[in-house]
Amino acid sequence: MRARAVAAYAGWPAASLRKVKYERERDRARFLAGKLVQPLAALGQVDVLIPVPLHAERQEWRGFNQSDVMARCLGALTATGVELAIRRVKITESQTHLNREQRIANLDGAIAIAPGWHADPARHYVLLDDVYTTGTTIGACAEQLSQAGATKISALTFAFDLQPKDLEAYRRLVSVALP
Repeated sequence: MRARAVAAYAGWPAASLRKVKYERERDRARFLAGKLVQPLAALGQVDVLIPVPLHAERQEWRGFNQSDVMARCLGALTATGVELAIRRVKITESQTHLNREQRIANLDGAIAIAPGWHADPARHYVLLDDVYTTGTTIGACAEQLSQAGATKISALTFAFDLQPKDLEAYRRLVSVALP
C-alpha cells in the first residue's frame, strides 16, 4: 500500500485540523482538500476516494465527517469519484491519546464494509483521512477493503504525526540520505 501526506502534524497544519475537528470549521476542510491535489496525483491513476468514516454518533456530535468533506472537495477538484465503502459499526474511544497497541484494541470490530458495497479488483481505491499517526485506522480500513476484493489500495492524509520512535527512525533515514 502506498501512502502520501501533505505535511507533518505540527504548526499551522495541526492547528487547522484541530479547528476543523473541534471548532467545526467545515470551510477550512475544503481549503485543506485543495492541498491534497498534488499528493493524490503522485499515487497514479485513482478511481475512487474512500473517506475514513466516523461513527454515526460522533458524526452527529461534530456535525460532519472531516474526511468525507475533504474527499468530496478533492473529488470535485480532480474529477474522482467518492464512495462511502466503509463504516464504523462500533463506537470507539478517541484515539488521540492511545498508543499503537491500544489503538488496535480500540478498533477491533469497529470497521466494516458498507452494506451493498462491492469492490472492483481493477480499480484503485484511495483511503482519505485527516491525520496518519500509527496507521492503525488506515490499516483497519484497508483490511476491510482487501477482504471485500479490492487489490489496489492507497492512503492519503493531510498530515502525518510521527511518534517519537518513528521520528527518530525518520531522522536517521534522512541523515543517511543526505550528501
